[in-house]
Amino acid sequence: RRRRFGSSPDFNASLADDYTTYGRYFEGPGTDWDVLLSSLRWAKMFMQKAGTDLNGEMVRLVCDDPEGIGRVRIVLDRVKGSLDTLISVSNVPGQYLRSGRFLIGDSSMETVPLVRVRDWLSSHLDARTRLREWVELRDAEEQVNASGLRSLLDMVVNEETDVTNLLQMFRKRLFTLWTDAFRRHVPLLANFNSAEHSALIEDFRKLDQGQLFLARKRLSNELRQRVERMKGADPASPVRLQETMLRREMAKKSKQMALRKLLSEMPDLLPLVKPCIMMSPLSACQFIDPRKVRFDVVIFDEASQICPEDSVGSIMRGEQLVVVGDSKQLPPTRFFEKIEGDEEAEVQDLESILDECATVGMPQKMLLWHYRSRNESLIAFSNAYFYDNRLYTFPSADLPGPSNGIEFVHVPNGIYDRGGKRDNKTEAKKVADLVFEQFKAHPEMSLGVVAFSEEQQFAILEVVEYMKKLKPEYQRYFDEGQEESFFVKNLENVQGDERDVMFFSVGYGKDSDGKLAMNFGPLNMEGGHRRLNVAITRARRHVKLISSMEPEEIDPNSASKGVLLLRRYMEFARGRGERSALGCDTRHEDDGDRPMEDSIFEALTKMGLTLHRNVGCSGYRLDMAVMDPEKNQRHILGIECDGLNYASAQTARDRERLREDVLTGLGWNMHRIWSRDWVEDRNRELHKIEALVERYRSR
Repeated sequence: RRRRFGSSPDFNASLADDYTTYGRYFEGPGTDWDVLLSSLRWAKMFMQKAGTDLNGEMVRLVCDDPEGIGRVRIVLDRVKGSLDTLISVSNVPGQYLRSGRFLIGDSSMETVPLVRVRDWLSSHLDARTRLREWVELRDAEEQVNASGLRSLLDMVVNEETDVTNLLQMFRKRLFTLWTDAFRRHVPLLANFNSAEHSALIEDFRKLDQGQLFLARKRLSNELRQRVERMKGADPASPVRLQETMLRREMAKKSKQMALRKLLSEMPDLLPLVKPCIMMSPLSACQFIDPRKVRFDVVIFDEASQICPEDSVGSIMRGEQLVVVGDSKQLPPTRFFEKIEGDEEAEVQDLESILDECATVGMPQKMLLWHYRSRNESLIAFSNAYFYDNRLYTFPSADLPGPSNGIEFVHVPNGIYDRGGKRDNKTEAKKVADLVFEQFKAHPEMSLGVVAFSEEQQFAILEVVEYMKKLKPEYQRYFDEGQEESFFVKNLENVQGDERDVMFFSVGYGKDSDGKLAMNFGPLNMEGGHRRLNVAITRARRHVKLISSMEPEEIDPNSASKGVLLLRRYMEFARGRGERSALGCDTRHEDDGDRPMEDSIFEALTKMGLTLHRNVGCSGYRLDMAVMDPEKNQRHILGIECDGLNYASAQTARDRERLREDVLTGLGWNMHRIWSRDWVEDRNRELHKIEALVERYRSR
């Protein structure tokens, strides 16, 4: 220092600062530097323990007082003892204050500065009245840890999420843990891959369709082999002799053998060349000799119209019997001459072989699938009022409109000629006009007209024939050589027919005096409701119900069952609330607990799509349907999930092929969402649907 400052005033000032800083330990040139440095090291350690930066004031406090060091050591020992005591008791209350980590941040109580200990103690003493809350919190923390939800708690503590979403976060975590555990115990779920499963379904669809084709080929081949084996038989065998006889009869120009005798003479050959014969029950009795020709199976179709006495002859010619028919449709009918004073011919319904089979307790099986109607509203009325909603019907992609569904056409000025020809000329003219309008607007659709009486049938035919002469350019639409030619029939002879579009002409209404008689011909008779059911189930796409009266004009108190159902059907066609009552409003909400479908619906709605849920009128409901953004009368996409509707199918064929085939035939573009894909990556599934909507809307 002398070398640096010499005897200058700066040297003297520096010595004064040293005296001030180090006190009695500094003695100028005679200072014991070892003692001074030892004291400085002790002071530094003390300051670190005290949690305060080393400064001159504290150094002087310690160094100027020889006895101060002892007192400080006493204080430090007390502090050390207090810390040890605090640490030891921190484990007492139910282990809720188990370690220093929880007491003072991330540091142990033994290493933190005293200042932090003091601050921590002060804050906890101020909050000592909330000890119960702390205990409850720690108890909840223990439960959360035991439940595997520690990560969720850490996100909340670290303020990484909004507390208002805690319930949703908990549910997601809970369901994630549940699904993970479920997959571990169910190998089929653990190994499920939607792409592979969809490919497997497609393979099944192709194989299932292929086996139907192979079954036909196999049957055809079997029949062909029978004939080939016959050709190789001994010429003297019965089969070859009968073949020779048959060829001889075929070569004759006249005097051929009677058909009954011919069939009787070839009992061995007939099953080979004609193993299946179709004829009426009366023809079977006329041409088949039961002593010579027997059948393995006898099948009656449209059995509701076959009288028991007409069927007995066919039944006795077979070993097994299958009777097919619909007891809700036309029974065998016998008309009697009109009795003087009555307005209508008397109609008597008879028992059918179908009724007799049900009476004797033959096993019955109802065919539930209905897919004639390309708009579900066409069959919904019959399904509700005749079949107890047991029919399995399918919704159409198109909503009811001018060219599909049911339409009520009122003819307010129509007059029923009750005392004369018992027809309605004005209504017949309206029907004929609508016929030509239909062919002009939709020439590609087949058309049929059903009148509720024979007299109205003739009145419509008369007007149509007259208009055909005035409009010869429409003649091609009335060509009877077409596969489904135009017809005008009455209720009694329309069973078995079907067309794209059907017009119904009620005909009955107020007479010239403004009186409406509750007489509606065959509808008034026992079984009249069956005739109505036959008529209203003939259309595939569209029905026009043409009437000169409103449904309210029919008195429900004096109407028969058939007439009362006609009133209800008129109300249904007019569409004033009845469709919703039958479940045909495609916009109704799902009333079940289906969380997956709920989440899909919510996500797609947020994308801006308009959806309908639970679409359909019967046991089968489509989970969701997306409306075409450009055409509000059409669904652009049908969505199936693998939930309750998917599981309701009785067989894999129903679930994976037939239902989708029917829906595709009804105009649907179908897409399936697998629940595992939705849970694992919903954004990917949403992108798929978005791409499908964009693809189909451009068509």
